[in-house]
Amino acid sequence: MTGNSGNFSNSEITVSYSRELNLSYVSNAGATIKLLSQGFTGTASFDAGKGSGIDIDLGTITKISDDMNIGVSLKNIIPGNNMGKDEIPMTTTVGISRLFKQFNLLTAIDAELSRGLLFHAGAEWSPIRFLKVRAGLDQMASAGSSATNLSAGLGIVVRGFTFDYAYHGYSDLSEFTTHYFSIGYEFLNAKDRVNEKVEEKIEKKIEEKKSVETKIGKPVDVKNVKGKTKKK
Repeated sequence: MTGNSGNFSNSEITVSYSRELNLSYVSNAGATIKLLSQGFTGTASFDAGKGSGIDIDLGTITKISDDMNIGVSLKNIIPGNNMGKDEIPMTTTVGISRLFKQFNLLTAIDAELSRGLLFHAGAEWSPIRFLKVRAGLDQMASAGSSATNLSAGLGIVVRGFTFDYAYHGYSDLSEFTTHYFSIGYEFLNAKDRVNEKVEEKIEKKIEEKKSVETKIGKPVDVKNVKGKTKKK
């Protein structure tokens, strides 16, 4: 051991684009360009670990049913030394997701193939429209084997703006526990904006009807509320 200590930093700026295709075998496709940077401060002995670069991810989604999708992604597809003197390994991921509408719960599991086979699983629950609560298990390669880590997070969506926080623990290196923050904006076309507003009105009317009918002991007819809202 050298006795040296320092601080490690890692940043990533991404620009993503996706579109709906509505093909028989692909529902959506997208791409992400990533600007990557990492470095150390506090000691010159870690200078070799500094680097920056660019890479690209590609992905597709196939709709199996109204509440189930299958996705395939290729990450880090640019070959060569794309992080200073290092190459970021390409990974292929195949996963499936299922939405349980009655609980506002989205679940997913996927398998990642890179320098080995790793599995990931997660869930996202929306107790109210603008809030998302997340939890997951993340398997990572570790000393010729694999380690399973816990993750959790929160997401807030307001008028197209998104704020996300995520926590990622490391079972074998607790000092590397990481906190992620991100801010984004989703560009929607006029049709999507209208649909979003209609959904907000429907949910508001359902909540109002629940409140009123709970007091008088009657069940809430959700279909009836949606039908009246659409006619307006």
